[in-house]
Formats: sequence, C-alpha cells, structure tokens
Amino acid sequence: MHQKINEGLMCWHSKIFNGGCGLFLKTSSGTIFMVNDGNIGIYDSPYRNKYGEMIDKFGKDYDKYNIDQQGGGLESLKQLRNFYINNKIGNLIVQ
Repeated sequence: MHQKINEGLMCWHSKIFNGGCGLFLKTSSGTIFMVNDGNIGIYDSPYRNKYGEMIDKFGKDYDKYNIDQQGGGLESLKQLRNFYINNKIGNLIVQ
C-alpha cells in the first residue's frame, strides 16, 4: 500500500532519509536544489568552464564544463559540502 504524499518528493525524501536537509543535483542543467525543513533554495551549478562561467541553460555544449579547480567548480562544491555538514543549508536558503 502506498501512502499519499502531500509534499514534493525532494522535501519528502529529505525529511524521511536526511532529517529534513538535502542537496539534489538536476542533471539536465547542473542546478543544485537545497532542501531544509520543507524550504527549497536553488544554488548555482558547480559545473564551470575554464573561465569560471557556469553552464548556459540554452546551450548544449556540456563537454566544456567540469567540476575542477581551474574554473572554481570544485571550490563551489566544497562550500556546499561544508554548508551541509555544518547544518547551514537553512541559512543559505533564506539569504
């Protein structure tokens, strides 16, 4: 038997499996969704080109974008990890 879910799946998953906090990557755009106690925020993609520019949502040339030190994407991902580990996702959402 399936229970009816009255909330979005990201919020439900975060509440059931992660104590209300979660980070999700939308693979088609590289966008990060942050969830904290039912609130959702959007964070910039960690995928960057060698100049530090983020993925153009209208462009489809994804091969030029990576998560590495050169474009700053690795640092962006490390910041997200620290926000998550230190339970600061809620603070980041309300900013």
